[in-house]
Amino acid sequence: MFVKEDKGVVRFKIDDFVKLTTKRECKSIEIGNIDWILGAQSETSTRTNDVKHLGVFLTCQNTSRSNLWSCNASIRFSLVKLNSNDKNDAFSMDFEQKFDVNAKILEVPNFKSWEEAICPKNGFIFDPFAVVEAHITIKNVVGIHEKVLKTFEKPDEHLTDVVLIVEGMKVHVGKQ
Repeated sequence: MFVKEDKGVVRFKIDDFVKLTTKRECKSIEIGNIDWILGAQSETSTRTNDVKHLGVFLTCQNTSRSNLWSCNASIRFSLVKLNSNDKNDAFSMDFEQKFDVNAKILEVPNFKSWEEAICPKNGFIFDPFAVVEAHITIKNVVGIHEKVLKTFEKPDEHLTDVVLIVEGMKVHVGKQ
């Protein structure tokens, strides 16, 4: 278990926002040794009281084959006002979530009323895209270990015994 508090932001620029119908996702971003994928969709269902809404979701993509992991995190979803320089001038919702093998997705189907999201006066759409963000603060992680990176620039007494020169750079390696 490591308790190092990691923070980061996953930002998703949604092109042709007013035509958003199916789930769309951004590329994964690594925060705290975990891949995170932010997505959005428009939804009209019983989950939104049959009123069209912008829905957002965040997927915690732990690639470990183990089912003995979890991640507690604070999540702030934001619909960014693109005509404002004030970072606090966004529509946001905060959540505390425990992600694990059985709960990898935090989904908010009724994040923002669709009519409010696409209204030009509200400033969420700009030529014709919108931006959704997930601000992630990882509280603690169990079962996912920090990556150990070795550069092999310096000798390691129990690992290396030969020096190769590759493109002018010394690389310490083992004979076997």
